[in-house]
Amino acid sequence: MSKSGTLLLGVMIVVSSLAGCIGGEEYDTSAYESQIAELEEMLEMQNQTIAQRDATIDGLESGMANATQMIQAQADGIAILEAYRNSLVNQIAESNNSSADLNGQLERANASIASLESNIASLETLLENANASIASLESNIASLETLLENANNSSPSLDSTVDELQALLIAANYSIQQLEADLIFLEDEVDDWKYRAMDRFLGYANLSHGDYRYSNLSHAYIEDTNLSHSDLSFANLSYANLMYSNLSWTNLQRSEMQYADLHAANLGCAILFDTNLTGADLSYAVVSHASCIFTWDEVDLSHADLSYANLSNLHIEESDLSHADLSHADLTGVSWDDTICPDGTNSDDNGNTCENNLLI
Repeated sequence: MSKSGTLLLGVMIVVSSLAGCIGGEEYDTSAYESQIAELEEMLEMQNQTIAQRDATIDGLESGMANATQMIQAQADGIAILEAYRNSLVNQIAESNNSSADLNGQLERANASIASLESNIASLETLLENANASIASLESNIASLETLLENANNSSPSLDSTVDELQALLIAANYSIQQLEADLIFLEDEVDDWKYRAMDRFLGYANLSHGDYRYSNLSHAYIEDTNLSHSDLSFANLSYANLMYSNLSWTNLQRSEMQYADLHAANLGCAILFDTNLTGADLSYAVVSHASCIFTWDEVDLSHADLSYANLSNLHIEESDLSHADLSHADLTGVSWDDTICPDGTNSDDNGNTCENNLLI
């Protein structure tokens, strides 16, 4: 039985007992009936308000759970960065020639870890505040329910009860608004952190078959990552670290890759059209692939390092290799068409080849 029904039954019992006491005389109960109707309407509204608040709390608690999971995911990212930092420490201990460069990488990794830890601490604080707001809101609703029960049992105190209910509802609405604002801010912070983390730290990941067109990955750490069969057309990969990464069958047309580090990367069957590789490090890169016939068309490789790279059977057309380093590169079966050779001459003027014009 609903609370409003209980109240109505009680009023009917009181009216019936009064009818017996006055010995059949007519008695005007219109004032009581009006109060009963108003009380029933008010109780119905409060029950609806409580139901709405309960639904709001459920949604907010679900949001908090999702945010907690995202924080755990970012903590896992920190663990990966710490492992990378430890590997850099080991590299520094083993190398005398590249210690300055490794120290620089180590400092950047430490700075990134510190920034991520600071972000997670801020997110955890926001979660604590949101949980406190939920607890306060639940307490307000409990008070509303208690007052509704008291209203069912004591109609003489109806006026003061309504005032208290209105005050509590105002406070509850303010708490909900504040909590919703905090939650929106928290979600924005998590999304922003996730974007910056994913935008810059992608090393050792499997990102194959992905659509990354127009992505800004400048200076990103993408070492030893699987990007095969992905679309990176029009992406900004300038100064990115792509050492040892798998870029086979990847679409790189019109992407910006100047000064990118592609040392020992796999570029077999990759699509390079109007791609900017100025000053890029392609030393020891593998471009040759037995299962495809591929062309580098209008590719800017000026000042690029292609030493020891495997370029066998590659067709290079209308590209710029001026000042590029092709020392010890495998040029078996390479065909040249209207391409600027490392010494600045055109392959068409050199018998359709640059093999004799590699020295600057």
